[in-house]
Amino acid sequence: MNPERARIGALVMLLVVPVGASAYAVDPVPSTPPGPVAQLVRRVGAAFAEESRGVIGFRSHAVVQTSPHFVRPDQVDDARIVDVDGRAVRVRGGDAAGPAAIGTAVHQPYDARYAGEYRYSLAACTGCATGSVAVAYDSDDRDAAHGRGLMVVDERSARVLRLTVAPFVVPRPAGSGSLTTTWGTTPAGWFPVATDGTFNGRIGPFGGHATLTQRFTGYKRYPDVATAERDAGTP
Repeated sequence: MNPERARIGALVMLLVVPVGASAYAVDPVPSTPPGPVAQLVRRVGAAFAEESRGVIGFRSHAVVQTSPHFVRPDQVDDARIVDVDGRAVRVRGGDAAGPAAIGTAVHQPYDARYAGEYRYSLAACTGCATGSVAVAYDSDDRDAAHGRGLMVVDERSARVLRLTVAPFVVPRPAGSGSLTTTWGTTPAGWFPVATDGTFNGRIGPFGGHATLTQRFTGYKRYPDVATAERDAGTP
């Protein structure tokens, strides 16, 4: 293979897997002040805990498209995930370093179990529907499980509507990345339904980027993990 073409291929290979060790530079957010912001974050955590209680299974279908596209075809990553109380306990199928597997390891800012790892502050909610509130979040843990971003919440129900994150760790040689997850009604409750994102980077003079389109479907509640796993094995 032509060595320059091989270098471009290496760039694309790295961009499509959302893991690595390149820190995403950010400005710190002030410590979360007591009062309305802290109260809202607690309500969001309580709403998520209540919604996600029990055993829930769902499917993740992700497509990664790269540019230059001629170097590598689109990647498709299909996985079945089983959550217990909002935490993934099984990921069946898909790539071990693919979007589904990596996403289950993230410490989400709306999960009360990880709220102490973040700082929160009110932010402008441009283009938001009436009754929505935007909360900026940041963390001192600059690792693959954390990021900085914006959480848009329905103030009345404390449900997350949209979550945007710039991961602190992006795939080398990428220099930046951004993911947006939208939530909606599912057969099992109010959960993420879609994630869309981009990663950008360079190797020498060669630039490249990858786009992620991920959809979550087939949400279903189960009496126990064993039943959910058996169901995951059926077409």
